[in-house]
Order: sequence, then C-alpha cells, then structure tokens
Amino acid sequence: MDKLRWIRLLLEKLSSFIDRVATDAKHAKIVSFVLALLLVGIIGLSDGITSLFDINYRSGVVLSDLPLQTQSDETQFEVVGLPTSVDASLVGDLAELQDIVSKRSIKVGVDLTKLGEGTHVVKLIATGATENVKVNLNPSTVNVVIRKKIAKSYKFKYDIINENTDEELFYGVPSFSSDTVEVLASEFNHEKIKYITALVNVDKAISDIDAKTTYGAYDENGTKLNVTISAVDQVVKVAIHKPKKEVPIKAKLLGQLKDSKKAVDSISLSESSTTLFGKADVLKNLQFAEVIIPLEQVSGNDRLQLPVTLINGISSSTVSRVNVSITLAERKTKQSSIPIIVKNLADNYVVKLVQNALDAEISGTQSQLSKINNDNLKLVVDLANVKEGEYTLPVTVEKPSLINVNLATQTVKVIITAK
Repeated sequence: MDKLRWIRLLLEKLSSFIDRVATDAKHAKIVSFVLALLLVGIIGLSDGITSLFDINYRSGVVLSDLPLQTQSDETQFEVVGLPTSVDASLVGDLAELQDIVSKRSIKVGVDLTKLGEGTHVVKLIATGATENVKVNLNPSTVNVVIRKKIAKSYKFKYDIINENTDEELFYGVPSFSSDTVEVLASEFNHEKIKYITALVNVDKAISDIDAKTTYGAYDENGTKLNVTISAVDQVVKVAIHKPKKEVPIKAKLLGQLKDSKKAVDSISLSESSTTLFGKADVLKNLQFAEVIIPLEQVSGNDRLQLPVTLINGISSSTVSRVNVSITLAERKTKQSSIPIIVKNLADNYVVKLVQNALDAEISGTQSQLSKINNDNLKLVVDLANVKEGEYTLPVTVEKPSLINVNLATQTVKVIITAK
C-alpha cells in the first residue's frame, strides 16, 4: 500500500508541473527551445541511420585453400616454392559476394611459361570477381626456383602390394620387360634419388593376374620425390599359386598293442603318396606325410580308415584319408650288439669312441627280424658343431618301422682331437 501511495503522489506532482509550464509564457519558450533541439537531433540521427544501413549492405568473406592453377612447361622445367593453395579475402556488395561463393567462381593462377631457369618473384592472379568486389590474396606474391630437367636411367626394385590375406599364396616374380626406368628431374633431385621402387598391385587376387604397376623415386630417408618416371611396363603379369609338394605317405605306430605277445607283421596303405599344400618354407623341409596308427585300437588283423596328418603350415592334402590293413604275428625277441657310427665330423678332427657298439634287445615278428641288416639298423652319433674335447653324446637308433629296439644305455662317450 505504501508503494501505491507514493506513485499516486508522484503522478500528482508531475501533473501539477506540466500545468504550470503549459500556462506560463516563460516556461513555454524554454519547452519550445528544447523541442527544437530534439527535432534537429532526430533529423541528424536519421542521416546516420541511413548511412549505417548502407554499410550493412557491404560485407566481407574469406575463401580458404583455393587451389593454385599453374601454367608452366613441366616437360622442361621443375618449379620449387609454389604453394598448392592460397587464401582469398573478398570485400564488396553482399549479394554479389553470396553469388561468387555459391558459384565458387574465384580462381587463382600463376603463369610461368615466359620464365627460364633461376629464382623469380611471381605474382598470383585472381579471376572471377565482379567490379564491386575486391580480392586480396594471401600470399599475393611467391618466390619460386625454376630448374632445368634432364633424363637419366635407373635400375629399380619391386614390391608386391595388396596381397591376399591367405598366407599360403605364393607370388611369382613379376614379368618386367626391362629392369630400368627413365627419370626426368633436375640435377638437384637426381642427386637425392637413393632408389626406385615399382609397386605391383595384385589387388588381393588368388590366381595369376595382370597387375597395375606404379613407380616412385625415394631419397635416403624413404621420402618420395616429386619427379617424372617413364617406364615400359605399366602392367605386369604375376603368377599366383599355393605352394605344393608331392610326398610319400608313411605309417607311424603310436602306443603299444594290448596283447604284448603280438607284434605288427605288415602294414598296407591304400594310397602311397599325396600332394600337400601349405607354406613354402614348411613344404621345403617336408619329406613325407604321416598316417598315425593307434596300436591300442588294433586287436587282430584289422582294417582301419585313418586321416593323413596335417602339421602346422600345411593346409590341405589331396588324399585326406587312407585305408590301412594291419596283420599281427607272434612277437620274437633277441639280444644283439649293434655297432655305432658317427656322422658330421669336421675334416680337421678325429674321433675315438669309448664303446664301438651297444648291447640291445630287438623284438618283432620273425619275418621282420629276418630283414634286419647293417644297412637298416644303425646306432648313430651326430658330431655336428662338436669341437675338440671329451663328450657324452646321445645315440639315435635308425631302424625299420616294425622293429622295436631297447638299448642298455642311451649315450656314448667320445673323444675329439685335432688331426
């Protein structure tokens, strides 16, 4: 309520003041003078407002990373120092600026066709602006170096790229018709070239392909140089295949027969060989494929169907399973002394064996025991990388697969001396 009373009182005082001013001649002149000043100020302000609206119709915009279009004789000269793009500041009529931006009509270029070797300051030129739009470039001038190009021949190496994820695929040597390329560059860049590489793109192919090939010149840091390379071969043939190898199939006995009085007398396989596919380095050292026969599953003259074992690095075999026929017979045992032989002894050493033979128990069927001779039953000591001195070394038994040999001792003492 107090606030309302004060507002009412203020309005009454203001009304009384206006009544006095309006009826008093002296005060009326003052009011007239103030109103005249206000009128002049409003007129002046209106001119300023009009000018302000005129300014708002002019505007500015910055166009970044405009590509620089260069005119030069690239077959004869090499240009260093030009930027790939420039920025342009545009000021002018707002409507025209909007039209220029929407149409992307501003182009920036430089003409080097009349310049020769040496260092030059060149001016960049912008085109595509209207009369009411001003264009400022950054940079507007550039220092460039122009060098004469010369041609030289280089040998190159190759790399195969975009290989298939199948690690077993083997890529042959690309069929290049020439082992050199011609490089067109300034002497300055020729001195930088460390090597040339042909990138052969096999595009993840799994069979023979005509592969697109690109060439690059690189400095000692592996940075690609901006030079022109002319090559005879833009497409080369690449043979692609999975490495394979044909090997014999051998049976490997695992475990023991349930009946210790029996022994395996013969094994017959339905397939004698197979072709294996896999990694080249694994196939290189692989001499045969195995079929593992679990003897605990053999109770008599049996016929089993068993898989061909695939070791690590081998993906497939043309023969996946083999029919195995097994015959058993009574086990015979005999005692024998088997001579020891050595292998891989260096030419500048001689060897002395403390024992020249080892006692052994030999078991198998009678027909298998009768086949034993000095050529197929051996005790071997490997002296590879053994130097002068005394050693106790393991003995390896080389024997027919259907014969069992139990040695009284598994090692032998040898003495190595220089010749």
